Amino acid sequence: MTIPLPADLYSNWYRSQSAALCDEPDGTHHVICQGESRLRIIEFLDGYPFFVARVERLPEVEETRPEIDARLLYLRNQALEVLQLLPQTPASWSTRCRTSRRRLAWQI
Repeated sequence: MTIPLPADLYSNWYRSQSAALCDEPDGTHHVICQGESRLRIIEFLDGYPFFVARVERLPEVEETRPEIDARLLYLRNQALEVLQLLPQTPASWSTRCRTSRRRLAWQI
């Protein structure tokens, strides 16, 4: 297994909260998270046995254009398909995907 370096990681992230854990019969696990805010890594801090970073919160952008609406529709359909494949996903997640426009990507 290759251990990643800070340069191997994306600079923009989502602070999220675990919303559901789905255990499959074959032993695999799926975690469904809901994003809370967008972050950008400013710098990684030394002295820890894991990654620790100084971050800045990015402003939320509420923009609507035909291209964005098309991507949202595509993303919503893909999310619904994925949720249907996971047998233990709460029904509320499918409902939220169908009805929510705000922060849909953060919910997937």
